[in-house]
Amino acid sequence: GVWSMQSQFQNRKTGTWPKPGILIDYLVIAGGGGGGGSAPGFYTGGGGGAGGYRESSGANTGCYTVSPLGAGVAGPAVFTGAFTITVGAGGSAGTGSSSFPSRTPGGNGTDSVFSTITSTGGGGGSRSGDDSNSTVSGADGGSGGGTGGKSSPCAGGAGNKGCYSPAEGMPGGASQVPSAGQGGGGGGATAAGAPGPSSPHPDPAQAAGGTSSINNTPTARALGGPVGVVTTGAANSGTGGGSGSNPAPTGGAGGPGVVIIRTPSITGVAVAPGCNSVATLPAPVGSYKVATFTVSGTLTIS
Repeated sequence: GVWSMQSQFQNRKTGTWPKPGILIDYLVIAGGGGGGGSAPGFYTGGGGGAGGYRESSGANTGCYTVSPLGAGVAGPAVFTGAFTITVGAGGSAGTGSSSFPSRTPGGNGTDSVFSTITSTGGGGGSRSGDDSNSTVSGADGGSGGGTGGKSSPCAGGAGNKGCYSPAEGMPGGASQVPSAGQGGGGGGATAAGAPGPSSPHPDPAQAAGGTSSINNTPTARALGGPVGVVTTGAANSGTGGGSGSNPAPTGGAGGPGVVIIRTPSITGVAVAPGCNSVATLPAPVGSYKVATFTVSGTLTIS
């Protein structure tokens, strides 16, 4: 129907007139998967998959540079109120051992959530097999975990477990069977994990992640975990952990995720707990606020 001027005035005066939605942009990255445990020697576990990577195009708040995964993705309009933010944890490191039963895969990362946007935790890299035992594929996830050496089947874990479009991540790498028994790398946000190297040596390369300037600094996040290089995913990057190798057969843990929300500067923005942060971007970028969540908490928009 049509509101009279008197009705509009009365509703505005009493604070009951509906307010328009606030156009925002977001970056939501889940926790990365842990690297798989290895057998001391030639048989390496698979690298951990990156946490799922989802972002909007940036068109609502200044048209900053985003990854290919954000192209054409409209940021939402939100209304004032409190929003629960979940920041996914990184997956645990796989344990290395000369004993197959004692060798473990990397743990899966956990999901990150903002409103209706969920990114899926990265898949853990599988443990390596050996001359008497075969392992299984890396775990499915936002990006898939790499498969450990001496495996059957040898394909890496699938990415985009949440079945989103654009995809939130890529598959993990396949292992080498039987040859040197090398595991595959973890999948990254924008590139599949590399298959295991054909010779028995570590492969420090990491599958590419996504780079976004949502906080005014181009930052690469959500890389896949390497093979035979014991690295822990960087804090709040959603990067997968590296798999173990000789002489350090235990893998690395996945990196925790992050949630970043960008709003017009006139928007009231508060975060809790206090270890999360709100920053106002300087000129010439424009007048925008960036709320960064490194741990789970609450975003209040007013």
